[in-house]
Amino acid sequence: MRPASPAWLAVAATLGVLLCPAPCAAARTDMVRLRSGDQITVEIKELQFGYLDVETDSLGTLSVVWQDVVELTSTYRFVVEVSSGQRYVGTLSSPVPGKLQVGAGPALLDLSAVVSIRSDRTSLFDRIDGSLEVNFNLARANSQKQWSLDSKVRYSGLRWFHVASGSSSFTSQEGSNNTSRNNFTLQSGRVLANRWYYAGLFQAQQDQELGLDRRVSAGGGIGRQLIQSNRRDLELLGGILVTTERFEDVPGTQTNMESLMLWRYESFRRRSPKLDTSVTYILLPSLTDIGRVRSEVDFSTSIEVIHNFFVGLTGFDTYDSRPPDPALPRNDYGVSPSVRWKF
Repeated sequence: MRPASPAWLAVAATLGVLLCPAPCAAARTDMVRLRSGDQITVEIKELQFGYLDVETDSLGTLSVVWQDVVELTSTYRFVVEVSSGQRYVGTLSSPVPGKLQVGAGPALLDLSAVVSIRSDRTSLFDRIDGSLEVNFNLARANSQKQWSLDSKVRYSGLRWFHVASGSSSFTSQEGSNNTSRNNFTLQSGRVLANRWYYAGLFQAQQDQELGLDRRVSAGGGIGRQLIQSNRRDLELLGGILVTTERFEDVPGTQTNMESLMLWRYESFRRRSPKLDTSVTYILLPSLTDIGRVRSEVDFSTSIEVIHNFFVGLTGFDTYDSRPPDPALPRNDYGVSPSVRWKF
């Protein structure tokens, strides 16, 4: 087996260091009124996954359940997205309880229909969010040690979005060769009307367990947010990829064209303790090697223990119905506990 390239191990760490947002202070002049009648002067940070994050002078950072908010006011500009996929930009006000006016627009939005609010400041870092996750697994019986690092960073503009994710894992076991698995994915797209979007996709992979030395895929397609709410998201993307791959002990490099079908489901519990669940399934039937089908499944579930820190389980399953060498494994999978930090 070839040793893992250090460059793969640096991908996720580099993303986390370079793209981690710097704090940005603003005057706390925003107002939030709750269903209970309480009114709080705050600095509004963002609404995501059913929680409105705000900064206060005396209580620090608070996560307010969005269902409990009846009025919102801010002189700063925000990007507001509703469940239909429509986006609005402007200051925030609530002329009527339960309603939200963005800028000088005539439309009054139902607060229950708002799924995200984020700053429209010009700073790049203010438009970035993501997570960094560490997975680990130890087994005394066979001296097995397994660790992995996963990171995800998303930039959201008014019309364009960019999502980068990277993962790197390493497994050592007494009496067996060390193995590594590395993956980097970049997706860039433009938001269209009625929750539609188009996107380009780039992916680079390596998996010693499958004998995969290198796989690089590039292509694009069109997708839609089938469900978008404060409790769950369901996304579907279809398209075409051109893939080149090289396997260990198999001469030459193979190039294939594959159809892409991606389903991504995310759910989040709004009451404390917060619970996040994510499942991504990718199906890749080959168009040039008829009968060969690849698939990838990634899942994670985690519960918040302290603010923005989660513990849980993550897992993956990779399948190739017909690798170039029949002696190569068709399947690789794993499950491990994890610690995750969201920023």
